[in-house]
Amino acid sequence: MAVGEWTALKCPSCGQSNMAHIDPARRAQCGRCGASLGPATPLHEDLQGSVGVEAVAASDGDGPPVPPPVAIRPPGYPPPRVIPERPSRPYRPIAGVARTLMIMIAIGIGLDAVAVVSDIAYIGLLERIRDGAFVSSGEAEAGDIRVGFIGLAQFLLYLATAIVFIVWFYRAYSNLYPLGATLRHKPGWAIGGWFVPILSFIRPKQMANDIWRASDPDLQREVGLGYEGERVSPIIDLWWAAFIITNIVVRSGSEIAASTAEEADELVTGAKGVMYGDIASVVVGVLALLTVRALTARQDARALKYLIARPPD
Repeated sequence: MAVGEWTALKCPSCGQSNMAHIDPARRAQCGRCGASLGPATPLHEDLQGSVGVEAVAASDGDGPPVPPPVAIRPPGYPPPRVIPERPSRPYRPIAGVARTLMIMIAIGIGLDAVAVVSDIAYIGLLERIRDGAFVSSGEAEAGDIRVGFIGLAQFLLYLATAIVFIVWFYRAYSNLYPLGATLRHKPGWAIGGWFVPILSFIRPKQMANDIWRASDPDLQREVGLGYEGERVSPIIDLWWAAFIITNIVVRSGSEIAASTAEEADELVTGAKGVMYGDIASVVVGVLALLTVRALTARQDARALKYLIARPPD
């Protein structure tokens, strides 16, 4: 096969078929994952051959040096996908911060369960007031103080857990660089993606999906974008769906109902809404705990295979 010809090559990284130039000094780039296409096995012999190549005649030795052949891209074939080179980033283990995060989530689950019990007692107190039963001022005040204290503790713990979660999330996504992946989003979105309206419903889930896919220990070392299309664990889907429903629908609705209630019936309805929100928070907490554990274990397994347990040279 002459230099300057085109042939159909199969990318060794992702299996994508590509039209590649034969000149060894002008290696093609995979259109899907961006990997360099070196010598490879042609897909079909009948796809080989000259496809619109202009070559400069060889010099007889007396003239100037002959420039290399100029290849014309076959009609209808898209240019290679240009993917920037991955920056050099050190791998930072996430097991330690994940352990702290899971402890905080577990404490949050327990606090939410306590809140549910407190909510049930508080609803009973409000129903007695609504029905005209005798309730002392001390009992009523104690119920208000208890509910308020537990709510404040939930808020402070939720805030602290959110900070640790974002630290873990950012580190897990940034680790995909040294683990051989090309990222679809800048690592900063692992932080900012939670605070941008509308986008916060989409971007964190996309990045969680990428962490799961690109941390697969069964993928090759330099995976590039070859992880796209891999199946995501249903735990992650369930966690995100429960998180959105709880924080946007249940929590917001119950808090509004509780804050605007004036009549006894409205107070009871608002208190029940808060209780449903606390029950939903227990479910979200359990799913979040499973998600953090699964993503951390998966990334640790890939790091153990390619970074930590790398054989000596």
